[in-house]
Amino acid sequence: MEEFADDRRQYTRFPNPQMEDGRGVVQISAPDLAGGSVGPEDFSSGGFRVVVFIEPRLDQVVTCSLRLGDITVDGIRMRVVRVKENFGRPPTWEVGLQLEMEEEARDQIASLLTVILAEH
Repeated sequence: MEEFADDRRQYTRFPNPQMEDGRGVVQISAPDLAGGSVGPEDFSSGGFRVVVFIEPRLDQVVTCSLRLGDITVDGIRMRVVRVKENFGRPPTWEVGLQLEMEEEARDQIASLLTVILAEH
């Protein structure tokens, strides 16, 4: 499996700000990947790092809903580009998800993420 390596990052990564209930401000609904909603550990304008309980396939493409604060964007395609097993009980996997979209749409998501970071 491919390891997470900071020196290959194209975009700056930011931690997912927490709400009062402990959930991240950014949430991904990805039934095919996580069986439901998952809060990314961190994110950039290029993608997200999540932790899941089922090992995904490298290069798997999933369609997700992305909740950015009060805004939900449906039909977002993401590709699994990194998978790293965490050898715990139960085991989990850190997964790097790359946004699969045109640059203009990516810029819109990046703008929303920037607003979220400024508010939190």
